[in-house]
Amino acid sequence: MKNDSNLFLTKSFDERDVLDLALNNHSKLFLNSDNYTSTPFLFLKNGNKFEKVKIEKVNYLKAEGSYTKFVTETKEYMVSNNLTNVTAQINHHFFLRIHRSYVVNLEKVTGLDNDYLFFGEEHIPISRNYKEEVNKHLRKIS
Repeated sequence: MKNDSNLFLTKSFDERDVLDLALNNHSKLFLNSDNYTSTPFLFLKNGNKFEKVKIEKVNYLKAEGSYTKFVTETKEYMVSNNLTNVTAQINHHFFLRIHRSYVVNLEKVTGLDNDYLFFGEEHIPISRNYKEEVNKHLRKIS
C-alpha cells in the first residue's frame, strides 16, 4: 500500500495491506452513514453561552414557529432554527418524528396509547400521518 490517503493496493501486496484497506473503507462508510452521530452531545445556546447537553438527556423537540424547543427532564432550550433543520443536524437514530411539531427521543418514552407517547406525566400527540412509522419503531405486545 502506498499511504493512508491512497485507498488502493499496489501491484505487490500482502494480506495485511488488504485488511488495512478493508478497515479503512469500512470506517469511512460508517462515518459517512446517515445513522452516525460523531458525538454523544450537543451544544445548545442558553443566553450568551452554549451549554453541553448529552443527546440521551433530550426527551423531545417541539417546533415553535421558526424556533425549536429542546426539552430535557430538567431544562428547556430554545434554538433559532426550525424543527426540520435541527433534526437533520442531530442526525441520531433515537430520534423519530411523530407529529409535524414533535420529534421524540425513543429512549425516553415511558408509555404510549393509540394517540400519545408519554414521558412520565407529560404526553405528546402522535399524528395520523406518523402512526405507522411510530408502530414500526415501538414494539407492542398485548
